[in-house]
Amino acid sequence: MRMKTSKIYFLSTIGLMSAVVITMAILVKKGGIFECFEEESDYAAEFSYTVDEGSIVIDKYTGNRTSVVIPAEMEGMPVTAIGNFAFYECRRLVKVTLPDSLEGIGHAAFEGCTSLKEITIPEGVTDLGGSVFYRCRNLRSIVILGRVTGIYEDSFGYCKKLKNISLPESVTEIGDAAFYGCSSLTQLELPKSLEEIGRDAFGRCTRLTEITIPESVEELEQFAFEDCKKLKAVEVPEHIAIDDRAFQGCPRITVIKY
Repeated sequence: MRMKTSKIYFLSTIGLMSAVVITMAILVKKGGIFECFEEESDYAAEFSYTVDEGSIVIDKYTGNRTSVVIPAEMEGMPVTAIGNFAFYECRRLVKVTLPDSLEGIGHAAFEGCTSLKEITIPEGVTDLGGSVFYRCRNLRSIVILGRVTGIYEDSFGYCKKLKNISLPESVTEIGDAAFYGCSSLTQLELPKSLEEIGRDAFGRCTRLTEITIPESVEELEQFAFEDCKKLKAVEVPEHIAIDDRAFQGCPRITVIKY
């Protein structure tokens, strides 16, 4: 009888262990709680990168996470740049945390990250490439703490849910189609440092209702605010040159010079 009892106990233990193993496999497969216990080094394994004069440039993210933390250091060197197309069309990415060591983000680095909802650009960043968040259609909020000088061509084009963006006083240029198709943007305070607004810069921002152009801007190019159908009041400096088609498709527009 003792042998029989032991055998039953042994088999029950095996059954319990098997259930645990199966449960673990399911959790890992579904990207469950085990991700929470992974080391930071696991993140590093998901980046391809190059060394440039003693610092790290992230060339490509090869993982498939919904939330990514970019480390401040790799191999004992600071991560200072995210390269061109590094996160291109990472469609599962919902959140990314950028390190304070970062200085630049390359062209189209996050283009097509259609699930990305918000992001904060650290203080050390001085350069944002063109098309950097192009077609991030679920991006709702972005805070730029860095002293970037330009919001370049297509940077936020077709970010259809973008409602809040804070531009630093260091910005001197908003490039062609930089905010084109940002149909949820209702208002935006332009920095006093701004000197140039490009063609189609705010085209089809269909919910934009008012905006003030800083005195430092000399010209509004063609289609700058094309099809901003709810735009009612635009305050512009007395000296500014306005192209005849700058406000094409804006039926409610009133231009107020100051």
